[in-house]
Amino acid sequence: MAKGELQLYLAGEGSKDVFYESNLPQMLLGGDTHPTSYDVNFLLPFPPERTTDVLLEVGVTTWSLEPFRWKISFNNVVVTREFKPSICTYINGGAAYCKLVYNVKPIVDSRPSNPLSVSIRYAGVREIRLDHIGLFAVAEDADVKARYYYLSGALALSNGEVFSVKMPFRFSNARIHIIVSMPSPEALIVARAGGKIIELGKAVGMVEYQHTLGDITELALEATNVQSTLLVSSILVYEVEAPTPTVKIELEFIEGDEAKITIVNEGNGVAEKVIALSMALGSVLSRQVVGDLKPGTSKSLTVKIRPGTINTIRVIWSSRGKLEFKDLKIKPR
Repeated sequence: MAKGELQLYLAGEGSKDVFYESNLPQMLLGGDTHPTSYDVNFLLPFPPERTTDVLLEVGVTTWSLEPFRWKISFNNVVVTREFKPSICTYINGGAAYCKLVYNVKPIVDSRPSNPLSVSIRYAGVREIRLDHIGLFAVAEDADVKARYYYLSGALALSNGEVFSVKMPFRFSNARIHIIVSMPSPEALIVARAGGKIIELGKAVGMVEYQHTLGDITELALEATNVQSTLLVSSILVYEVEAPTPTVKIELEFIEGDEAKITIVNEGNGVAEKVIALSMALGSVLSRQVVGDLKPGTSKSLTVKIRPGTINTIRVIWSSRGKLEFKDLKIKPR
């Protein structure tokens, strides 16, 4: 039977936005020759002041369950100095995978910086392997609708074993993030949800899979082609309905070494931090900061071009913390 467990930490729906990002260092710390520290930052797509929940998860492989001293800091505030995992499960070769989950919302409230920083220090004589650092955050947003179901822990599945869970509500356009440790390239984790069957594999070690599931009310994961143990570290099922910008570049005219363009936002969301670049033969000819472009608005500007060759006019913008771009290629005479 499956060893260990995944615990439900957060589930909800409403006028909210969600963020999840994982970092998978898979690096040894401590011992005689390994590094003694690791640092990573997480950039939220919304202001930290709007968050309602912020959880930090840390997954570690250890070859001894004896307590040890280390230090985890979040935004330069010490979260813990002792290794006290929420759950551990034995995996392959006598090793144990342990998960630690911390509510860091009070730290975000007292030190609302962005990006958020995580620092881990360990100088013990016994080596450990830092496998998984994840951050899950929920924020209030009147313009966004979200549903989410977040599990974290340490679940070891042998060949043919199945983990299944019923959702507390129906998702109509669900996406899934699964953090798993794959024992071999042949091993597969088969996801079944909403009539879909999705095979995830062709990897070794800790890996993150993302996939669209669609209309679902439950999820089942099966380990197949596994000779030893497949480890599940986290599962996030979520869907977000948010206003989205649709950016279009219109060429007005070309005159000499200049082109006039109009950038139009035809979507229903704000295109943030818009920048226009013109490039030719690997060189940037001009760069202009446009700023935010609200839905239904446009901005006209003149950019430099190089006659006689292919020019690329690139418009870059941000939406909900993600960078996007669109290109327009022209070849003036």
